[in-house]
This record gives sequence, C-alpha cells and structure tokens, in this order.
Amino acid sequence: MMFCLMISGVYAQKRSTDLEVKWGQTIKINKKHLFEDIITIDNDNQIHILYREYGKLIGPTSKYHVARISESLNYIPGKPLELRDGERPLKLHEVVEMNGSIYLFSFYTDTKTKEKFIFLHKYNLQTQSVSPAKEIARINYEGKRIGYTGSFTVVFSEDRSSVMVYYDLPVDPKDNERFGAIAFNSEMEILWKNEFELPYHADKFILNQLFLGNNGELFLIGRKFLEKDPGVRRDPKNFQYVLLHSANQGNDLIEHIISLENYYITDLTASMTPANDIICAGFISERQRSSSIKGVFYIKINDRSKEIEIEKIKIFDYEFITEGMTEKQQKKTDKNLAKGKNIEMPDFEFRDIIMKENGGALLTAEQFYISIVTTTDPRTGATSSTYYYYYNDIIVVDLNPDGTINWTAKIPKKQVSTNDGGFYSSFLMAVRNDNIYLLYNDHIANVNIPNGPQKFVSTRSKKNIATVVVTIDGKGNWKKEMLFTAAETKINFLPKSSMQLSDNEILLYCYARGSNKFGKATIK
Repeated sequence: MMFCLMISGVYAQKRSTDLEVKWGQTIKINKKHLFEDIITIDNDNQIHILYREYGKLIGPTSKYHVARISESLNYIPGKPLELRDGERPLKLHEVVEMNGSIYLFSFYTDTKTKEKFIFLHKYNLQTQSVSPAKEIARINYEGKRIGYTGSFTVVFSEDRSSVMVYYDLPVDPKDNERFGAIAFNSEMEILWKNEFELPYHADKFILNQLFLGNNGELFLIGRKFLEKDPGVRRDPKNFQYVLLHSANQGNDLIEHIISLENYYITDLTASMTPANDIICAGFISERQRSSSIKGVFYIKINDRSKEIEIEKIKIFDYEFITEGMTEKQQKKTDKNLAKGKNIEMPDFEFRDIIMKENGGALLTAEQFYISIVTTTDPRTGATSSTYYYYYNDIIVVDLNPDGTINWTAKIPKKQVSTNDGGFYSSFLMAVRNDNIYLLYNDHIANVNIPNGPQKFVSTRSKKNIATVVVTIDGKGNWKKEMLFTAAETKINFLPKSSMQLSDNEILLYCYARGSNKFGKATIK
C-alpha cells in the first residue's frame, strides 16, 4: 500500500505544460563511451553525434566514434573516427560547422623535437571519412618549462562567419606572456595570422576567457597581478581585469582596464553585440578575498571610438539576497545587518552571457562550492578524503541595452554529490523569444514548494529524483514544473551534456555506465 501511495504522489506532481518530451530507446553501448558533442543535423533531421572513448587511466584517450540519432530518436551505430598524418595518429581537438561544411581540428605532439603540430581536416557526412591532414600551425616548445606541450584553443564567432585558432607560445615565467592566433573565414581561408607579446610577465597574468567577434577580431579577458604570490590572487586588491582585443586585421592589440570605483569585480565576462560593440558584465563585491556577490555591473565599449559608452551598477536588494533562505540563515543575515555588516550572497560563479538582438544581455550564475571531509583510521593512521560537490541556487539577470536591469530572478536549488565532480548536477538553459527554460535534477518534493526551503537531492541516485523545468517569462516571473522522473527514464538526466538544438527543440541526454538514452523536448 505504501508503494502505491508513493507512486501516486509522484504522478500527482504538476507536469510541464510548456515542454513536450519524446524519448528514444535505451541504448546499450560500450561502458567506456560517453556522448561528447553534436557534429551536425542533416537534411533528414538525423543528428550526427560524437562519442569519446575513455581509457583505464584517469583522463580521456584520443579515440572517438561517430554515430547518428534518427528523427525518431533511434540510435544508428557509426564507426571509429580515424585521424592521421601519414603514419602518425592524430588527436581530435574540435569539430566546427562552417557555411554548411564540417571541419575537424586535430594535433600531434612530437616529444623528441618538442613541437606541436595543428592540423585541419574536412569531414564527409555520407562516408564518415576525413580529408588528408593540412598543417595550419606549428609550436616549438623546446627548452621550456616542464609540462608545457603547446596548448591551443579553437573559437568561432557568434554568427559562424569566422573561426580562430589561438595558441600559447612558450615563455619563461619572468618573460612577457606571448600567444599566436590564426583567423579563418567561413570557407576556412586565412583572414590573418599573427603572434603577440603582452605587456605582462607570464607569472603575473591569467587568461580567463577568449572569444571571436563577428568582425574576425580576437578578444581576451584576463587578470594582471601586482604580486606573483598565489596566496594573494583571490584578493581583488592585487589584480586588475583587462580586456584585450586585436584590431586592423590582427595587426594591433588594444588594452582596456576594467575597474569600478568602490567595488571589487569578482567575475567578468564579455561578448559582442550585433552592432559589434563590446559588452563587459559580471558581479561585484565589497569584500576582499571573497567569492560572494553584492550586485551586477554592465559596461559597453563603443566599437568605433573604443571608449566606454555606458557604465552601470546595480546592487541586489535585501529581498533578493534573502530569497529562499532557511529561517536560520535569515536570522543570521538579519543579525549581521543589525550590526552594520555588509551582507552578500556567497560562492556564486558566473555561468553564461547571452546577447539579445536588441543589444541587451542575459547573465546567469550558480552557487557552487566544494567541501572536503578527511577521516583517519585510528588503527592504521591512514587517511581518506571525500569531496562533496554542491550546486545550488541559480541567478538570472536580464539587462536592457542601456545597462539598466530589467529584472532579476533567483531560483532555489540544492544539489550535492560525492567524488564525481558534480556529474549530474548544475543545469541546462534554453532561450526562446522572451522565455528562458532551466532544466535540472531536483528532489520530487521541491516541485510543490518551488520558492521555499529546498531538500537536498543527491544527483547520483535515482531515488526521489525528478528532472524539472523552470520557465521564466519576459518580466522575470517564473514557475517550476516536473518534466520527467529518473524512475521513468531508468537512467539519470545529464544536463551538462544536453543542449538546445533549435529555437524550439532541446536535446536531452541520459547516461549510465554502459547505457544511454536520447530525448527531445519541444517548446510549445
């Protein structure tokens, strides 16, 4: 009788009226395979996908496999992806679709000559084969620091009109930081190629983000430090955020110092508007050595003048900061406030910025932290540590084109897992018109109390887990509804590997060791 009541309670939860879910079959695959990325969607609406094969040792191997998901979401096996340069096996780095064609970037590291070779291939969908490797860059790292093997990154513009290979150049810590970049157009023809030297020592600069503008120019965000001691690197007094971008077809490099009076910048990201203006946005704090946030800032840099055109700051109000707190947490906050102490929201990390067509932006952040519990065996003295990964509340900020805040929303969420890096935790965001959709794993009991104190859900277990969707409208109003349960899918939803396919479709991916399931959520 108790079992029947429990099942009835699950199905009594309110189901989503905004999304309709369709599932394919559970797929039995090699237990070492994990869905990595989408290659493309063809004219028959088949999704060509890439699996990565993991080895016995920590970290992935270089083996990849291609497959297809049919329109009815059935799995169609493919074959291994073979990348070679003559007799040399190559490792896949990135898949990019440009102007209707698919390109693969690969690399080979020669440990004898201390060189890294970067290659480009064209991929044939019909034959699942690749063209001969074409070398596009070579990095020599002979005599440089141990562990350096010539790292590089591939980025592409928002409108997919250009793609870039960014690569570090080996330097000694006391030398100035150096890097190279190669920009291609949509036909993979080189637009420009250059190497740059930054006016900062390598041990006093950390690159945080890079992106490619629709105009084919490279943008970098980093922190330059006044001191090299890692112990002071959390203190905003000891670093400045800088925005660097190439200009004049890669011939120049322009620096902007991003700073605010009276506030520390705890997190910063940048993007480009459809008019090629630069938007910098992020979170601020009044505290030193803190990951807490007190508000949000917005800076707009004019593309032509390269000057700051708009600078706005918004401090979160008391109601927003305390929203979703337990009674104990709110009492502590009120006590600190009564003592004149600064109140902020702890442990929030920036997640994404989405530029809107009108020049505004959406910012998202998530409360994330790790705790470590170490125990000692009294008999042997041996110690063991357990890592707890917490992914909690989500913040969404809607910014107007003039930098003012249209609305803010805080979605209560509590997720925890151990020793897995938060594999099934965090969330997937999809956007359609003025609506935002957040999908994540939650405790079933939280569906009926969306805005109150939340029960923690262990996202590694299927017991009492539901995948929910939070729908936020154009005014910041939101609702939470159940999408499906882990008991129904038999294996857990993996939000970090799921993605928005089109304006109204979301690819859902469920994973368990040795089995997969794909689904589509259609936004009505």
